[in-house]
Amino acid sequence: MLTSPGNCKVASVWAPQTVSNNATVTGRVDTLGYNYCIINVHRDTAAAVSSVPNELKISHADLTTVSSTASIVALTGGAATTTAVGFVIPAADTANADVFSFKIDLRGKKRYLFAHFSPLDASTFNSCSALLFSGEVTPDTAAEDGSPVRTVG
Repeated sequence: MLTSPGNCKVASVWAPQTVSNNATVTGRVDTLGYNYCIINVHRDTAAAVSSVPNELKISHADLTTVSSTASIVALTGGAATTTAVGFVIPAADTANADVFSFKIDLRGKKRYLFAHFSPLDASTFNSCSALLFSGEVTPDTAAEDGSPVRTVG
């Protein structure tokens, strides 16, 4: 549980938009002065269960350029876990919008976090937001942070 809700900042990582199939949208959040971050990637209802994103990951860098980022393996999705992929991207939901939620302890991370999303199917409407916290104690369970699935890195 966070010690002080007053030490929270909400940031838009990227505004709601459509993204063509196999195109990638990437956004950045400055974490300077914060200890913990939750990044939520929102995706509209998928056309098919097989419409999992081609890319869904969080990377970090000391610079503001995407080319300077390093992937955070625990927060990199793929079809199967490997030394470079930390979690399996779940099947798409054809009845409801998807929310991919990343819970990030910022200790040991670089200043800027980048969210990357590349849909499989065309014109997927999506957005991304971040919640930054500077409390001394961070949420430990899904019940504490209010999400159904926890991805921690």
